[in-house]
Amino acid sequence: MNVLLTDRLSCPRCGPEFGLILLAERTEKRRVLEGRMGCPNCRDRFPVSRGFGDLRAPPRSALPPVESLDAPPAEATERLRALLGVAEGPGNLALVGPVVAHAAGLAQRTPETEVVAVDAAGVVRGRGVANTLDQVEVLVEESLSGERVERDERHQAQDGAGRGA
Repeated sequence: MNVLLTDRLSCPRCGPEFGLILLAERTEKRRVLEGRMGCPNCRDRFPVSRGFGDLRAPPRSALPPVESLDAPPAEATERLRALLGVAEGPGNLALVGPVVAHAAGLAQRTPETEVVAVDAAGVVRGRGVANTLDQVEVLVEESLSGERVERDERHQAQDGAGRGA
């Protein structure tokens, strides 16, 4: 889980007014691998294990595996990048729907940008790519090393959390 994205997470119970506090026990290359997050308001805690931050309310069940989507042509990804108006980072991009297939390509072409793919049944994994699973009513961040952050459907993004969508 990218350390910079953890600054944008809010409590799934209390909403965007209450950001989560991260206690990282193990990090590697600006990615949290082990630790926990907590809400200063409701005092709920959310584990981070093997780079996976689970923001669902207990009890937490196992998630189904994520399948990869076919990578679109490089020209199509470059066109999308131009339409989004993002030439370079730093920043966060949120992709929703079928364009999530461009997540890995956008992350590769746009240094210092974290790409979050929403409503993805699967996405080609790559450095700086996060994806989500809507079918199980949770959102999951994944990166090249399989790091994940998930939350339930009530979670809302903070204002200014992304650079493009």
